[in-house]
Amino acid sequence: MDNKPNISTQEFFLNSGSEQLLKIHQFARARYVAPWAVFFGVLLRVAASVPPHVQLPPVVGRPASLNLLCAFVGKSGAGKGNTTGVAREAWPTDVLELPIGSGQGIAAQFASDPDSAVIFDIPEIDILTGHAGQHGSILLATIKSFAMGEQIGQTNATRDARRIVDAHTYRGCLSVGTQPGHANVIFNDASGGLPQRFLWAPVVDPNTPGGKFPIPDPLVMDMPDWGTKGDVVKVAYGHPDIETTIVDTHLANVRGEGNPLDSHAILTRCKVAALLAIMHGSLEERGMARAIEKDGFDAGRLESVIRSILDQLRRNGEMPGSELRTSLTSENRKWFDQAIAQLAEDGRIVVTRAGSGFRYRLTDDRQGGDCRQGALTQVRGGGETRQGGGADSPISLENHSSREDQVKKMSCRAWVEGYLAELVKQGHTTADPVAVRDAGVAAGYNRNQLHNAGSTLGLTGAVWSLAA
Repeated sequence: MDNKPNISTQEFFLNSGSEQLLKIHQFARARYVAPWAVFFGVLLRVAASVPPHVQLPPVVGRPASLNLLCAFVGKSGAGKGNTTGVAREAWPTDVLELPIGSGQGIAAQFASDPDSAVIFDIPEIDILTGHAGQHGSILLATIKSFAMGEQIGQTNATRDARRIVDAHTYRGCLSVGTQPGHANVIFNDASGGLPQRFLWAPVVDPNTPGGKFPIPDPLVMDMPDWGTKGDVVKVAYGHPDIETTIVDTHLANVRGEGNPLDSHAILTRCKVAALLAIMHGSLEERGMARAIEKDGFDAGRLESVIRSILDQLRRNGEMPGSELRTSLTSENRKWFDQAIAQLAEDGRIVVTRAGSGFRYRLTDDRQGGDCRQGALTQVRGGGETRQGGGADSPISLENHSSREDQVKKMSCRAWVEGYLAELVKQGHTTADPVAVRDAGVAAGYNRNQLHNAGSTLGLTGAVWSLAA
């Protein structure tokens, strides 16, 4: 494990600029439970809300499942059951919750009902110890395979008795309550990788204040359209250092140099990162490019190429296509056309024909600015004004993260409703959804949030009607 200092509760929940994390902290305070325990309880429910064909990409070996295991640690009576209830209140999605029995029982559940996600709940670690200690028990082995989304079940003498569940066809999570010193059933299998597959959440918070606190609204539970089971969706790693760390850790383990307790820690962290992104709606539309990889589409690599192109245009100004392409590494050049098409579609670059080729420049000639003008101006990518208010108040230049930091504590849906209400006041009877989303991005929301907000408001089609 790394020795970096742990992030503080306040820094994570209160200073991150996340409305979702703020609500989790508010729920914890209102119900007098530990914020970190509620957070991990919510992550279990987020994971259970995502279909099994959504996976982590195969940097090493095979794709990895988002199935999640979490142990909630505290003295007897510290409130693991209360924490589960608060997490259910914060993320009130309809998820099947079942007690656990045998390894065969886990497989039987998914074999009989493959489309239902399940959170298996073990309120007391002694229940797991008892089941695992039975003669011939395959429970711990099944849990390890279950965490990876691998094939589970068994082949018996007759076809009717067989319970085979194929890899990545089921979504399940496991919640275990344990006391310090009672988790030997998990830690005794360290060489087999069981404890490394768990998240460990404290149910004790010494800083829990007294007093009365308001109960917030539930978290925003908007989800993308994940497509059908046959379309594998892979959550891409947005920073190249992540893949490097995964490979380096794997090589150390293969060479016998790694700490066995680290063998699955990186994967568990990647699962948390992916579920955090999903919980925040940090996925883009148009096939969720730049945030996910679908049908072999490597969004992580594409995003890297997009950044490289933007950096070149910021440094050099307008460039011919041949020069811009050769500025990339040979490995990245195959992504050039897709990156250019996406940047042009987003309105971030201007493409002009020059003889037999093309030239490219940033949309804003100040190199890196935002082409949108006016808080209520609807703008087509590339700068064409579509409809809306006056264009006499340009938005100040700032990066995306700084815009997000300035977003008021308002849901994306509430922002869209307010924005459209202002258009109605100005006399508009229709709105262009692309322009509304552009304005929403300028306000700090992401396109997936904006798309889902429009859908929940019943706004569909190429033109939105603003009639009452």
